[in-house]
Amino acid sequence: MEITLSENLKDLRYKKGNTQEDLAAYLDISFQAISKWERNETFPDITLLPKIAAYYNTSIDDLLGVGKIREQEKIADYYEKGDDYQKKGDLDGNLAVWTEAFKEFPNNYVAMYYYMIALILKNNSRENPNEYADEIIKIAERLLKESPGHRNGVISKLCDIYTRLGNEEKAVEYAKKATLIENTEAHLLSQIYKGAKLVETVQLNLLREFVYLADDEIYSMMWNGDLNRNGQKKACQRRLKLYEWLFEDGDYGYYNTRVARIYADLAILDAVDEDFNATDKNIDGVIDNLSIMADYEIKFFTDKSNSKRTSFLVNRTQLEGGFQGYSSSSDNACKWGLNFMKRNWFDLCREDKRFKEIEKRFAKYAN
Repeated sequence: MEITLSENLKDLRYKKGNTQEDLAAYLDISFQAISKWERNETFPDITLLPKIAAYYNTSIDDLLGVGKIREQEKIADYYEKGDDYQKKGDLDGNLAVWTEAFKEFPNNYVAMYYYMIALILKNNSRENPNEYADEIIKIAERLLKESPGHRNGVISKLCDIYTRLGNEEKAVEYAKKATLIENTEAHLLSQIYKGAKLVETVQLNLLREFVYLADDEIYSMMWNGDLNRNGQKKACQRRLKLYEWLFEDGDYGYYNTRVARIYADLAILDAVDEDFNATDKNIDGVIDNLSIMADYEIKFFTDKSNSKRTSFLVNRTQLEGGFQGYSSSSDNACKWGLNFMKRNWFDLCREDKRFKEIEKRFAKYAN
């Protein structure tokens, strides 16, 4: 168990607004001794610990950092329980875990953050998507004010919840508080490093920050903009080109699932008309896109290599291959695909033999 006395002494002193000399005078010792404690060079005599704790109105456990370590261990237990519920698709169980954690540790920012996420997951699954909105906003605004490490993630959640509430003005207000892309850690590191470390950083940035982000941006424009059906299909094609450009040898690895989702979007666009009513005008297109979607989801799910990618722009990266959990629920990639095909958009081709064959391919891996 790591004792964090030196850091705790400095933190307590700063919060109290006193000096090393103040504490030294109270303990009737030299301030140089206090300085050595805070530099972690020596430790106070054990008989002084009760007096120091009393001076700062804290416990000896908290003074030594033992209380914080126990708190971290308890939060880790909560995380494990919540994660287990999420994997089972039990959002009520997950919310109950983090509600209890937040009640026990109302000032712990990890508990606070995951309590907010549990509320969001539950909120998004409800017929009334705003049931937990007030509590989400309250927690998010507190995190934004008190925990800088959660800033960007919290801002995105506030933008999303205010957008769902139809309050564009507040959503824009928070969006303007976000970090500009050129000031993000990812981009700034690429301006600092040299040599091999620079190449590795840039390659990870291309994967995680830029192509992924560009895909999300185009996706949003495609479904929420004023594009006609032809424009929406062109947007999908551009999204595919992003991944084809980055992975010129087609070795997508983890990103097989991103490519699969683009073909899922193309299947939707072929299955419905401009008013989102099911149409049988292009059943062949629907089935072709669903089949390609299945190819990539199955590749994603069955890729356990965790090997480095081989394409030039990402050949020094290594991201996880397929994994069991998916989208914070019990779904794996293939179960998601199987459920996706159950949507009523595809009722007009459900009895087609080719459609049933795709379902069989997904079912093989869905459980």
